[in-house]
Amino acid sequence: MAVTIKAVFLDKDGTLVDDIPFNVEPRRITLRNGAGAGLRLLARLDYR
Repeated sequence: MAVTIKAVFLDKDGTLVDDIPFNVEPRRITLRNGAGAGLRLLARLDYR
């Protein structure tokens, strides 16, 4: 029997983190409101 793996694909800029065009400074990256909670929920639901 085949194993089913649940997956979700997200674009980070403007979805998970604030969109800062051409950003090359990792210290400027911050999660958008609710992004962390959403990622934790997906992990609890076995999404990879």
